[in-house]
Amino acid sequence: MTIKLKDNYIKNDTHWFCKTCDGEIYSGKKKYIKMCSCLDKKEQFSIYEDYLSNFYTINPSKYGSKYICKKCNHLISNTREQHAFYCLGLGTRRSSECFNSKSELFSKYCDMGCGQESKFFYKSGKSYCCNLGAKCPVKVSIDRQKKLGKNPLAGKIHPMLGVTSPNKGKTKETSEIVAKQALSIKNTIKLNGHNWTGKKHSAETKLKFSEGMKERYASGWEPVCGRAKKYKHSSPIAGNITVDGTWELSFAQMLDKVNIPWNRNRKRFDYIKPNNEESTYQPDFFVPSWNTYIEVKGYQTDLDDCKWKQFNEPLLIVKKSHIYTIKKWLKNNENIDSNLFFDLIKESTKENNL
Repeated sequence: MTIKLKDNYIKNDTHWFCKTCDGEIYSGKKKYIKMCSCLDKKEQFSIYEDYLSNFYTINPSKYGSKYICKKCNHLISNTREQHAFYCLGLGTRRSSECFNSKSELFSKYCDMGCGQESKFFYKSGKSYCCNLGAKCPVKVSIDRQKKLGKNPLAGKIHPMLGVTSPNKGKTKETSEIVAKQALSIKNTIKLNGHNWTGKKHSAETKLKFSEGMKERYASGWEPVCGRAKKYKHSSPIAGNITVDGTWELSFAQMLDKVNIPWNRNRKRFDYIKPNNEESTYQPDFFVPSWNTYIEVKGYQTDLDDCKWKQFNEPLLIVKKSHIYTIKKWLKNNENIDSNLFFDLIKESTKENNL
């Protein structure tokens, strides 16, 4: 029985509509889908074959139909639609003359809404300004705004939770694998040298690094202080702060105990290093009633001397002996007032420690 397709549907450019229900049967911008229940499966398949005839020469035979691509004249036994899309350039960057031949199937401008001209076309019917829709500048900007301030792992178990390095705790003496890796690295450096041997950052790169660090400091970022561990401290006076190590923590607790107004210093001061490089210095605490900055210092270096000589504000240096006394007071819960506390460190000025 021969099916008369034209009696069942109306073709309008790239769209097919059922004559009975006016439902869409096929659109050239979409993969073939069934949207009409008036036609049976065989009738709809015939309509689809009619669409494929735009790309193939169909030669029926007793072993099944043979499809010959109209563009490359190759015999295609299966995946006819995929061959057509790739042969015509769909899914890859196409030439302008190939696009013009089927331009009615695609939007002239990027479907992501950036307003740029379409350059990449896909069998899904989408066209983009770049080879991937997710890389479109507008799409990237929208995605970044959605992620802003959100934790991607909120409510989820971290994928690295419980995962440890296979070489954790191993040394060259206890592990043959670690010993081989260390020897390999050593031989490579010996043979080729270190990548940065004899190289230095340019002045432009150094300036870029410097500006980046200043921005981080301005946003409230605090660097790691040597090997000291960071501690959270909730102060009834200074609020929630983070300190470096147990020495700073003890000093902050003592400030709370004597009930004197204080805060964690955020201000940075410029100074020149011994090698004439510009840098900044940030004391640890500031006590307004004393109008004095406090530096908790365990080990004094030449760089510290350089900072303090150029520091033009009142500064007290709290050293090891002072911290031990403060820790003893805290441990014994002694009744110390602010005057006794100030007497402990008042002689520890920057001039006396240089």
